[in-house]
Amino acid sequence: MLPIIALFAVVAPAVQGVTKEQGDVMVTTFDLPQGKVTVYLPDDMMAGDTISGTVVATPSGTGSAAERNGAVLNGYVVELQGQGPKGSGGNPTWTLPAGINAVEIVLRSSDGRTQGNSSCWIRTAQYADSPAEFSCDTIVSGSSPVQVRGPFDGDLSNTSAMSGSTGLVPVAESPRSCVFAGVPGGTGPATIDVKEGGQNSVVHTRVVRVSLNATKTTLLRGERASLTLQVSGLEGLAESEFPVPIEVVNESPQVVHIEEATETNSVRGETLAFSVQKADLPASGPVTFGFTLVGVQPGAFQVRALCFNVKMHDVKKAMNVNTFRAWIAAMIEVYKAKIAALKAEDAKNPSPGLKANIKRKEGILGVLESSKRPSAESMGALKTAVDKALADDAFFAMAADLITTAASMLGYDSIPMPGIGAIIGGIKAIAGAAKLQKVLDAIAVAEKLMEEYAKLTDAQDKLDKVAEIKEALDKVKEALDDEE
Repeated sequence: MLPIIALFAVVAPAVQGVTKEQGDVMVTTFDLPQGKVTVYLPDDMMAGDTISGTVVATPSGTGSAAERNGAVLNGYVVELQGQGPKGSGGNPTWTLPAGINAVEIVLRSSDGRTQGNSSCWIRTAQYADSPAEFSCDTIVSGSSPVQVRGPFDGDLSNTSAMSGSTGLVPVAESPRSCVFAGVPGGTGPATIDVKEGGQNSVVHTRVVRVSLNATKTTLLRGERASLTLQVSGLEGLAESEFPVPIEVVNESPQVVHIEEATETNSVRGETLAFSVQKADLPASGPVTFGFTLVGVQPGAFQVRALCFNVKMHDVKKAMNVNTFRAWIAAMIEVYKAKIAALKAEDAKNPSPGLKANIKRKEGILGVLESSKRPSAESMGALKTAVDKALADDAFFAMAADLITTAASMLGYDSIPMPGIGAIIGGIKAIAGAAKLQKVLDAIAVAEKLMEEYAKLTDAQDKLDKVAEIKEALDKVKEALDDEE
């Protein structure tokens, strides 16, 4: 039987790894018979980049079995797009080939056999910004790795960082950023001393922690529970830094629903984005928000909360001047349409609530209008200003708003309005910065149809082309839904 067993070992299929974006890193996990191999890579890598990552082997079993399995896993090598690592140990370095739009991740044993494979999209150069100075988000989560942006070289071996007396562990690096694990304990103002090759820099941030507590950990169908969210570390934060975006995500929609949020955002859904205002802070201690959970079916559930880590913020971080301008132009068209619709509704049925909503959206429109001509020097300030203006608008609805507004401009009995091109450009900017390749492919079809439309002179031909464009936008919406 031994020869047969050996034969089975040789022909055993490779494990399909799972790659997900977590925070500011791409995480690929290979579940193997001997345990688990996890690969951490930067989420902003591009073709032609030199990048570094972290490979962690977690053997299964205990005692001598764990030692044997660990020896096997530690002998495996991670290849990216056919390129073996330049370094060895836990922080290997790779150089990505030019002209690729995705990276094949292969796990090989010491004898060259493929043990696992996966792939991940990479950022397209036209959508990414290359910072010249080191910087960090104004607020970072105390439970997540910290991304420092700046002129890195993609090699972790010459990178280090300290926050006070706490050493931070570099996890993944590209030529544009480095992600560090080990945020110092506590909350409030913090500095990070970064050393990158011969460069030294100090970046400033604030550590904020978010906690969730439920009155029940399992619910029956129709049963309710109170969920309390607390945000600590905002005490003493300058008024100019408010509002602070918060996102609450229901990871178990098949088990529970989020029924209520704050008084200003009582929307039923699986993801709620709102903000902490300066006025929300108590005299001392954390700021608290209340939610209600409703059971869908019996079982345990998981809900998580993120502070200043809503998806739109992460997308805008990656945008360069041109793509940011395209996105702003699209949002201006959307908010103009929203305001016009609200004013029409208020004219028919006057309401203080409608008037307040109109005023708020006019304020957002004003910020967008003032941000539509960014320069490389003003990008950081403008991104922060737009973040704050949109703090009460959930990102997950923004792309849908763009599509809906574009579709309403089309119809079947009218020709596209001038703003449709700006909106398609804005959707493309979001998709490019967020690495949504399916969406980009669908947008390319819509753009081609728009080009064909611009060349038509016959009214009926234009109307027919409008119908085709609307179908193409439906495909873009489907692609967005798939990515979500």
